[in-house]
Order: sequence, then C-alpha cells, then structure tokens
Amino acid sequence: MNGVRLKSESFLQVFAPLASEVGHLFWTMELQGGPFVTARQPEAVAAALKRFAVGSDATVWRPGVFPEFAHLLVSDEWGYFVGLAGPEEEACRSAASLRRLTWPADLLVEPAAKLLELLLIELEPGEWEVYSNHQRWLDLLRSHRQTTDVDSRHGEWAD
Repeated sequence: MNGVRLKSESFLQVFAPLASEVGHLFWTMELQGGPFVTARQPEAVAAALKRFAVGSDATVWRPGVFPEFAHLLVSDEWGYFVGLAGPEEEACRSAASLRRLTWPADLLVEPAAKLLELLLIELEPGEWEVYSNHQRWLDLLRSHRQTTDVDSRHGEWAD
C-alpha cells in the first residue's frame, strides 16, 4: 500500500488537509491510552462524544468525530487510526475483521488493505505515516507538508 511519511505535532495537523475528503469515514483506533480523555471536560462534551460511539464498546466511531473531538485524543507513539467506509454495519464488520489481525503489518497487505480507506500511524511523537489507496488523499498531504513516499511492500512493514 502506498503512503507518505511526514513530521507533524498532532493528529489534527495530519488530519486537517484531508478533513473535507474523509468526513464520511467511520473510525477505529488502537491507542495505548485512549482513545479519548474526557475527565476534565464538561459533561456535555462527554455526552456529545458518546453520540459518535457505535455500540457500548466504542471500538467504532461515526463520521464527524474528527476533527470535532481530535483535541481530546490520547495520542501516543504507535497509535493507529483507521478510516473505514460505511454504511455503519459494514464499517463495524470491517473493524471486527481488522481487530483480529496483527497491527500494523497485517493492515497493509491484502485482503485487509481493501477494508480500510485510510490508515494514520503515529510512529513516535511528531512522526507519522499515512497510507491509502486513494492517491488524491496522499497528494493532498504532499501539497500541505514536506513528505517522503513510503510503500508498505518494502521496508519495516514488509514480511
């Protein structure tokens, strides 16, 4: 799968150039400490966030959760953000299939790569890789940031 590597301080900075293109996506995430922290937020914020959670286990999030709640992310190194196509039932099935795999290596090869629309990986604070089969989305990132092209078939993700 093709992607780009870039330096950026936050998820929101990586996401912002893509926001208008990926607003329809559902999201599943794998983060060491989150995905969201609402402890010091007003109850109304926590309630609003809950409306984006699909089901009680909140492993899938509805379109619109980003960028609205990006500031509440508990982002850390080796954090994975997976954008999935809808409708909701299909996104949930895709997320369940992906959760049975080894992240990230298995996400970047067929057949799993066909399930995801967008994959953002925070390798370490300030360093990201973004993968997609949508060349336009990668081009948008290239036009907003200095990037290096990466290919999951080569390098550290390759078997």
